[in-house]
Amino acid sequence: MNRSHAKIRSTKYSRAIDELLTARPHLEHRVSVGERIGAWEVLHPVRGKNQSRNIDNALVMRAEFHGVRVLLMSDLGEIGQESLVRRVDNLHADLVVTSVPNFGEPLQPWLLEAIKPKVILVHDSLFPLGERAPAKLRARLARMEAQVFYTTDVGGTRVEIAPEGWRILNAEGVLWTNGFR
Repeated sequence: MNRSHAKIRSTKYSRAIDELLTARPHLEHRVSVGERIGAWEVLHPVRGKNQSRNIDNALVMRAEFHGVRVLLMSDLGEIGQESLVRRVDNLHADLVVTSVPNFGEPLQPWLLEAIKPKVILVHDSLFPLGERAPAKLRARLARMEAQVFYTTDVGGTRVEIAPEGWRILNAEGVLWTNGFR
């Protein structure tokens, strides 16, 4: 289980993680900026700079596969997004995967300007309501040049990246493609 070094503020979540890792200590691997997990480079959070809200300490990773840059944002809050933009010179990614934080919005406009994605996958859910992509976010992202998919609309998605291109699929078939035939 990869997780950041950031302090967990939720006592229930912390207790559940502690119980899991007590039974299986070999699963824990704490990471922070500059470390790698296979092809993935950890971009956030910075060790020793814990934010007051857990969402601002969310793990952010980036990797490149066959020339396609992928950025995993989790549910990073606005303060964490600001920190990321200030610290990382080149955030460009073809695909960004994010979820809806329980406070604020993902992918602030200035962050999207730094990323310039072709495709955005937003993991949101019908319940609880706080994890559903709000209409304001949907309207803002609809004005982007990027193709945007929400899991509440398309269900689970799969990303396939190969030398000949990449595509986004769901249970019903191909949603988006770049280079695949």
